[in-house]
This record gives sequence, structure tokens and C-alpha cells, in this order.
Amino acid sequence: MVLHAFFPTYGGGHVKSVIPVIKRLNECGHNVEILGLTNSVVELSKAKLNYTNLSNYAYLFSKQEQDIIIELGQLALIGSAGMLVDTESVWYHGIGLYELCKSVGEKDAFTAYRNQGRKAFLPKGFALKVLRSIKPDFVFVTCGQRLELAFAYAANELAIPVFRLIDLVGYPAKVDYKATMLVGNEYTKKILLEALQLRNEIIVTGNPNFEHSSKVTTFSSDICVTYFSQPGLKDRNSVLAAFGLLLNKQAKLKFTYKPHPSENLDDIDEINSLIEINKDQDANELIAKSDLVITHFSSVGFQAINQNKKLLIINFESKIFPIDFVSMGCAKVASSVNELISLLVNFTDEKKVCFDAQISNYPRFQQPSSATEKVVDTIFESFKGI
Repeated sequence: MVLHAFFPTYGGGHVKSVIPVIKRLNECGHNVEILGLTNSVVELSKAKLNYTNLSNYAYLFSKQEQDIIIELGQLALIGSAGMLVDTESVWYHGIGLYELCKSVGEKDAFTAYRNQGRKAFLPKGFALKVLRSIKPDFVFVTCGQRLELAFAYAANELAIPVFRLIDLVGYPAKVDYKATMLVGNEYTKKILLEALQLRNEIIVTGNPNFEHSSKVTTFSSDICVTYFSQPGLKDRNSVLAAFGLLLNKQAKLKFTYKPHPSENLDDIDEINSLIEINKDQDANELIAKSDLVITHFSSVGFQAINQNKKLLIINFESKIFPIDFVSMGCAKVASSVNELISLLVNFTDEKKVCFDAQISNYPRFQQPSSATEKVVDTIFESFKGI
């Protein structure tokens, strides 16, 4: 049986998690349709995978509806500092606002957008149009946000099977639609079982994006620290400033900064020239070369855990993160710039032993091998006998 799969994809680690799955399905002769959303198209292009844009589905709307969608999208993006206003951004915002206007009226729709941004969008009507048009055998989602969530709801309504790859699970875990849940480890499965009360089948497959066979061999005496920042948090400039101060005092420290693909780099304060800014290298490769990985709540934390790398969490604003590597016992936390500097000095002086207690907890959260094969086998198993 040749399967027709549909993957709506968001950027960052989300699309990287599904690219190996898509490639394997292609190799097996199945038809895969990919919708590239936000910056997922960058990774899809690197992987030489064909994808469709939102504007490719314009045929699902009348000419009048298309004009309204474009106008709403342009209105939504007025004054969007640092955001690339291209055709797909216009369509993304336009479709979201168009459906919101139909649901609550134009005034309330724009109020919701001003208050919540893109989080206000849930264009299930559009998702229904797409799925009725392309008629996939299954829908595969990851982060479950906005348009991805809309496709999951729409697939349920049309009785199309949904597979959901979970890359981050925090409290409370919420998946309020029917799907086969693919998770990274037994810890995640336990959380979901408690939260979902057996509503969905949950299978431990691992996450293809967290797999990495390191071929890095280094004989450097430097201590390599890599910082993975995230959009929407105010701590970044303070972290980079702290790195700059330490570089003047700690000759052995080497800092690499990996910005998130969605981040605006225009508002970075002056940065020490010795800090390497690495936008393009794969996260797993950077982690492999690192002695210490620093982030906030990114799935990068699980990538570090799976490579047995020491992990430090930045939380200067005392936020409740959706995944708490500190309470899991897998990371130390820096709650202030002074604490960050102190931890990094200790990390250097104590020859990295100060994180050993956290490393000892890693096996509980590490994933099985051959994640891509396990994900694909789970999909095939669900269609066996059909």
C-alpha cells in the first residue's frame, strides 16, 4: 500500500525531527506532501525536500477571499520590526486573521491579535479545506501550535489518523485531540499517561533530531561553552555580556553563541569579538564539540542529555518554563548574571566536576536508539492489514 502523508512543519528543532522520517518514507516509495511554515523552509531546502507554501493553496479561496486574506495579512504585519514581510508571512497572518474575523468579528479579532500575537490563530476551516482537497492517509505534527493544531483538529473531524511527535513535555501536558503519540523516553510517556488518562496510544520511539553519532575528537585544553538562545526572552544580552567579561579573565574559556532561527539579531548589544556567533552549524554538531551547553527550555537540552553533555539553564526572570530540566535533576540554573559568572568560574576551576551529580540523572531521560526506524515502523504498523 502506497501511503499519502501530510506534514505541516514549523521551524527549528521541530522540522529537524521530521526530516529523517520524511526521507525514509520517500525512500520506501510513499507520497509525502510537506507544508513549509515559518522558517521550516530553510531546513527543508537544505535537506533538498520539496514543499508547498501557504500561497500554493490560494485555489481553495475565491478571488474575493484571497484579496481579503492578503489585505488582512498586510495589516497584521504593519510595524513588525525585524520581521521579514514576504508573501508567505502575509498569507500566514492573513489566513489566521481571516478565520478569526469570521469567528469573533473584525474588532475582537484584531484585539486578540494585538494581545496574543499569532497565538490567537487557529484556522481549522483552512485546515479542513486543505485536507479535503489533498485527501492524505495520515497527518503528522510536532509542536502542536496554531496551524499544526488546526490540522490535528481537522484531521480528527475527517477521521484521518494523526501522529504527534512530542519533543518537549512539561506540566501540564495537554493534547486534546486523538493521535498516536510518539515520545522520546519513558519519562515523557509517564507524564502523558497521567495527563491524558489513556485517551491516546503512547509509544516510545525517540526523537530523530536527538540522535547523533559524534565523530568529534578534540585535544584542546580550552573549555568550550555553547549558548543556545530562544526568541521572546530578555536574558540574551545579559548572558552575552557575562561571556564577554569572563573572556577577559578566563583564558581557557571559549564561547559559541547559536541564535534561534526566529530571533532578531538587530537588537544585540555590542558583543565581545572573541565570542563565535554560529548561525548555520547543526545543533548536534555544536553540542558534540561543547563541554557545557547553556539554554533556557529548548529541546536542545534533550540533545545535550543524549550526548552526555553538561547542561546549564538560564532563567533570570524566574519564569515557569514548559520543560524544567532543573527539577528533572539534569541541569543547574543561573538565576542572575552574578550566579552565571560564578557557575562558569567554578566550572573552569573545578575541571568540570561541579555538574557530575546532574549527569548521573541522564539515563532516565535518554532515548532508545534508531528513532527514525521506530517512528516509521509505528506508522507502517498502524496501516498493516488495510
